[in-house]
Amino acid sequence: MKQLYSLGVLLLCLQWSYSAKAQIKYAARVTAWSSQYYASGSWTAQQAAGLPNVAGCGDYGNAWASKTQDDQREWLEFEFDDPAPISRVFIHETYNAGAVDTVYVFNPNTQLFEKVYEGSAAAGAPCPRAFSVAFPATVFPVSRIRIAINSPAVRGYNEIDAVGVALYSDGGAIGSSQDVCASAAAALLTNAESAFGGNAAAAYQWQDSAENGSWKNISGAVSVTYQPTVITETTWYRRTAALGGVKEYSNVIKLNFLESGDPSFFPSNAWNFYTYQSKVIDLGTSVYKGFYSRPVLNFNTRNDWAMSGSPSVANAYQGCVVNNNDFVLAARRKGFPAGNYVLHVLDFRGTIRAYVNGAALPAISCCAGTISLGALDNDSEVEIRLLDVSSDAFMNLEFRTGVLNGGDIGEHQSLCLNDAPAAFVNNIAAFGGAAPSSITYQWQDSVVNGVWTNIPAATAAIYQAAALPQTTWFRRKASDNTGAIAYSDIVKVNIAAVQGDTAVYGNQSWNIYAFNGNDIHLTTNQYRGYYTATGLSIITTNHWSYWESPSSAVNYVGCPVGFENFLMSARRQGFPAGNYTLNLSNVDDQVMVIVNGVVLHTGGAANLVLGLLDAQSTVELRLKEGTYTSRMSAEFIRVDYSISEYVNTSCRSYSLNNVKGNEWFDITDGSGKLIASIHPNGNDLGTVSLNAKHFGTGGAAIPTNAINKKKYMPRYFNFSSSLYPSSNFPSPVKIRLYYKNSELEDYKTAVSKPALTRAELGIAHYNGSREDCEMGNNTSGGDLLPIPATADFTSMGFYLETVTNSFSEFGTLEGSPALPVKFTQFQAIVVNKEVQLRWTTAQELNNKGFEVSRSTDGKSFMKTGWVDGNGTTYTTQQYVFTDASPLAGKNFYRLRQVDIDGNDEYSDIVAVSMSKTLALRLLPNPVQDILYVEYDHRNTVGLRILDLQGIVQWRNDGMRPSSVIAVPVQQLAKGIYLLELTDKNGQRQSKRFIKQ
Repeated sequence: MKQLYSLGVLLLCLQWSYSAKAQIKYAARVTAWSSQYYASGSWTAQQAAGLPNVAGCGDYGNAWASKTQDDQREWLEFEFDDPAPISRVFIHETYNAGAVDTVYVFNPNTQLFEKVYEGSAAAGAPCPRAFSVAFPATVFPVSRIRIAINSPAVRGYNEIDAVGVALYSDGGAIGSSQDVCASAAAALLTNAESAFGGNAAAAYQWQDSAENGSWKNISGAVSVTYQPTVITETTWYRRTAALGGVKEYSNVIKLNFLESGDPSFFPSNAWNFYTYQSKVIDLGTSVYKGFYSRPVLNFNTRNDWAMSGSPSVANAYQGCVVNNNDFVLAARRKGFPAGNYVLHVLDFRGTIRAYVNGAALPAISCCAGTISLGALDNDSEVEIRLLDVSSDAFMNLEFRTGVLNGGDIGEHQSLCLNDAPAAFVNNIAAFGGAAPSSITYQWQDSVVNGVWTNIPAATAAIYQAAALPQTTWFRRKASDNTGAIAYSDIVKVNIAAVQGDTAVYGNQSWNIYAFNGNDIHLTTNQYRGYYTATGLSIITTNHWSYWESPSSAVNYVGCPVGFENFLMSARRQGFPAGNYTLNLSNVDDQVMVIVNGVVLHTGGAANLVLGLLDAQSTVELRLKEGTYTSRMSAEFIRVDYSISEYVNTSCRSYSLNNVKGNEWFDITDGSGKLIASIHPNGNDLGTVSLNAKHFGTGGAAIPTNAINKKKYMPRYFNFSSSLYPSSNFPSPVKIRLYYKNSELEDYKTAVSKPALTRAELGIAHYNGSREDCEMGNNTSGGDLLPIPATADFTSMGFYLETVTNSFSEFGTLEGSPALPVKFTQFQAIVVNKEVQLRWTTAQELNNKGFEVSRSTDGKSFMKTGWVDGNGTTYTTQQYVFTDASPLAGKNFYRLRQVDIDGNDEYSDIVAVSMSKTLALRLLPNPVQDILYVEYDHRNTVGLRILDLQGIVQWRNDGMRPSSVIAVPVQQLAKGIYLLELTDKNGQRQSKRFIKQ
């Protein structure tokens, strides 16, 4: 039952000034509707037919009501007796008015509804409301109309009592009512609709009234529009129209005069905030607009209106709108608790001026500050003015009295050991107290921030400390001759120690060291600290702004470096092998480039040829700052790199030191050409050694493994790690093996497969006795590693990349690589009326997880769950998944294994049988509105509908006197659903249906 709301009785006095020859004809019946609150009786659609019979605004059953409060659009169709042309539709809205947004009339000639009105539904319309829709008279008789209601736009039930139509020849329409500010002119009263269908012979006369009843002609106002003069009270207007002895009237509009307070008034113990449209703070020619009040002592205008707004949006504001720039806000108050006051300006923007008892005080020109207001009492008048000229003014003020305040002495500092701090300043002098003119100071320090000691002779407002050996805190004590004591804020001087060793070059990354002093030769500089950076290139503006210094970098450690007079030194060992150029740009002030200890360049921007760089190469880039700003962009460009020719037929040895982190390390021959690369993948491998052999060129040189009788590509590799000589790495390590395209051609000839591609190659890992780079002494054929990636490396060759959990011998051959996931077991068993799936893997490579699917026929599978995998692992992993709701009869299960890169493969299919449960039948299927479920109601304890994500959309206890139940499914979105039945034994079965 709808709740009734008593809003009082409002008489539905719906006054239209039309000629007597026009009669409103109300609907004889409602012929169609989208919905209604009840099917019969109160609030039905038929309650909207006939004459209006609801007085006032309220929730009454004599009107039609929407089915829901705000969930959907609604519509009603009406039929009228004695069809005739019409030019008006009247809609009597009696509850939550304003929702009607479209009106149609039926054209008997075309048998179609034609739109005669379309507007925007909006809450806040008068209630009750006789909504009048005017349009040109139809050329055909109208017997049917249709109205559309946008119920979601006006919250609550929308109610309509009656709908009428009429044909009018009237006085037209003159626009809408206005709010008019004091001293401002109203907007032009427009001609919304001409009288007598726009007949040019019509004569007009405007009238006004101070009480909406006693009308007077306005002298000279005989045009179709009218510009009112400045009004001093609320006034109503209408327009008469005369033609052929017939006199008609327009609608009536109201100009509502806004009272806006007296700006000369100072309220007691509260602030009035008066607004003026003005460009000067003196208010000489300002236009007063309005005000709002606040019963507070301290205030922040940001709490009342945003910086980009204006005071006229403040809560409880009275008066006219003031623009959000070129305004003055004057805060006025009378009466303060007696005391000696200081106005503390916490923050402001714009121009501020203070007045006490009419006398102007010194202005604050910048930032925060204080103004001494002197002695105030219950009779004191204070005014604070704020001038805004750029749409962003505000003021945050605090009035302090009676308590001595120690002021503000500056900001925290960070220094290096034995540096002297900057002087502690007198940002805000001590103030307040009973005798502010007698305030004296004493500075104090502490090394534990709590045990304070007076500093001898430090009694001025500012203080300069000597060099500090440790972190120290400072504060300033203020006293007056009444015995009052107050303290300033506490400033911490943090003493840091120099960190980092400038002799250490970053390993495959940059160590970036900072020095005080700008001697680019580093003979007189003072070292301060460092930070690290990855990547080949260095763009300093990505690390610190050009008006800052290296100590501003995010991961900098050590002592601060000033933004003037510093030197930066970036040092790195290890580059991807190849020939390089260096592009130096955006240089300010000077750089030096040192490669393997040799100075190649000193100066500004340049393009340099560096030559061969590899894993052993060292590079240092120095940047000198001279005046205020400094920056540098250094881009390393690898212009030539290739694969080693490597045609010897005996083992050769190579080594790399300090192989760790997440960068590629290249192993090259004496000319800088690549043999192999290693990515530690976060591990620390220590020193990595490589013994490598080439078996020669031509198909005859292709070697054959004596154990597995398979032919290998003509390069063979044996890696070893000093930190993991015979054990597995914590996480798999990546390796790349490089080959010439000609070597692949030799291999295809040797195996008689001219169409063989790189993608058909695998990498074998031999781990056994006599590990070297000789294939002939192997005791097994080794194991194929996970599927290798392959990519071109210049136009002459390529590499194969794979992962390994240990080092030893590696070779490349034709073969089927190891599967990403190797299943060793997959079974399904029944446990307590549930199905448990269990499976085991022997190894996994980039395994994201397993999608579990179920089928009733072993052909069409549907996803029932997901189990996360273990990424990459070479140890046995066991998995369990439980199907808590297996189907009656036979259940087939299958796993879809999914890699991190999206590749997948399917397991074998396993099956189990479940005992038959109760009969279950669904009709129709697919279904639109009602789903009929036939089931054994005597043995069923539950029914529910689930979507494919397992979320319950409907449920029922299943206990019914009939074996057929009708389930409404109109609310379900289109898609596939499961209806699940549970019997008294706990068995479940489900059937799928499609909602259209």
